[in-house]
Amino acid sequence: MGDRGNIVVRQAEDNKNDVWLYTHWSGSEIGEVVANALARKHRWTDPSYLTRIIFDELTKGQQGEETGCGISCEMKDNEHDILVVDCPKQCVYTIPEKSLKEFRIPAGYQPQKAVGFAVYCKVKEEA
Repeated sequence: MGDRGNIVVRQAEDNKNDVWLYTHWSGSEIGEVVANALARKHRWTDPSYLTRIIFDELTKGQQGEETGCGISCEMKDNEHDILVVDCPKQCVYTIPEKSLKEFRIPAGYQPQKAVGFAVYCKVKEEA
């Protein structure tokens, strides 16, 4: 039982420094989480700060809890497409779990469709 989901914040062009943010209860809401974080328009070019901003949004109202969310270097548990926040390319896209290799996004993966940060948060604001 749960609603497990993962957000990957890509720190560099390769997959070696990806940071995975996991939620046990709000996987179906990760698109809104990322849109809300990006809508602040802070630190888009600073992956470490942007990761923290997204995690703050993901854990809003849950700070200090033992369970519910986590941080990793690979996917741990999942029920939805993976949402990728690609800082170097300033875009957001999804990747199906079946496309992962050893629980990570394959090096050189090219998404079918990517949306720029400014458009992604604006589209979500209008929805």
